Amino acid sequence: MAKDLTDKCHFNGCSESVRPGSRKCAFHRKKGICRIHNCHNQVYARGLCVRHGARKPCTHPKCDGYARNGGFCTRHGEKNPIKLCSVKDCTNKAHARQLCVRHGGGQKCKASDCTMHARTGGWCSRHTPVEDLDHFRHAMETMSTAAARAHQPFLALQPRGIESGFSMHDICQVLSQTYGLPAPVNLSLAQSQTAKLPSIKLSADSKPYFIVHDDDDDDRDVGNAARMRDNNDAEYDSSDGYD
Repeated sequence: MAKDLTDKCHFNGCSESVRPGSRKCAFHRKKGICRIHNCHNQVYARGLCVRHGARKPCTHPKCDGYARNGGFCTRHGEKNPIKLCSVKDCTNKAHARQLCVRHGGGQKCKASDCTMHARTGGWCSRHTPVEDLDHFRHAMETMSTAAARAHQPFLALQPRGIESGFSMHDICQVLSQTYGLPAPVNLSLAQSQTAKLPSIKLSADSKPYFIVHDDDDDDRDVGNAARMRDNNDAEYDSSDGYD
């Protein structure tokens, strides 16, 4: 019975088997064990679990809670821990110098006699230099173009001025360059360099067939084949010829 207990994970509530040479299972293999003797809790801080002092207690008298903000627990701490503006009767959030933006907590525009708040480079939206705006606009356009080309490789075809759309050859060319595929073959060029084969008009009686014969009947088969060829030529002469 004792052996069964030692084969289980050391932590409370875990019934998994331990790993070889360890007191912990595979799931808790990176969890620390509280340094207090015979404690089966996990380490929270400073080698101790929460029960043995890893968390600071609430400073309120006769409170067994744990401190969270300002040395107090959630029950005895401040209801609104966010720092507010130091101006009387102001409920806005404080930014700089314990003041809100309305009462001087934000940064002012660097332009003389301007009471607006800074937006870009220490300037408000009205006094931002044109050079800074052009630089910012150019940077944003460059980033958007690069992102679009990364996700849409077909944009590389736009400088060619194709108004009616992309052909299949253009799309295959872009895909081959983007993903390292073999270059596509220009089928229209390959067809233009190949002689056009004439089409043969077959009658209803002319159907594919196989001739099975013996070696003794070679002369007779040759004669039959010649007669069939003559009949086909006669049918061709009587018709309109090739399509």
